[in-house]
Amino acid sequence: MSTNNVEQGRSRIPSRDEYLKAYTLLVELEGKAATSFDKTVITLAAGALGLSITFINQIAQNPTHKFLLAIAWICFGVALLSILASFLVCQYAMRRQRDIIGEYYETKDPEKLKAPNCPDKCTGVFNSVSIGALSFGVLFLCWFSILNLK
Repeated sequence: MSTNNVEQGRSRIPSRDEYLKAYTLLVELEGKAATSFDKTVITLAAGALGLSITFINQIAQNPTHKFLLAIAWICFGVALLSILASFLVCQYAMRRQRDIIGEYYETKDPEKLKAPNCPDKCTGVFNSVSIGALSFGVLFLCWFSILNLK
């Protein structure tokens, strides 16, 4: 007899302990992935700023199309600021979720679990803005670099 979750074409319902173990693992992995994402965006945006300064000082000392570089720098700044904002707003989101759960356990009213958590939605928006700004910053920096290679 098989001990897999699928036995003879039918799914086996996991036990409560199996569910909680899998759920806890997924929450931990999600947190690690979010931390990794944040560090990556910060590293890439800051590194691109440094790289562009080096490019101007050592390769394209009299660059043209400086507006492209300015746009790239603005994009990298927006990426960094939005990741920092997401850190702060994420803390508010976690506090709000703790409050929601606390209200549910105090009242046992399931409707309390449906309460909105606006900071949670804002964290996702800030993360999306950061990756978008980083992407546009890289595109504008590449465009600037190609036009100024000699």
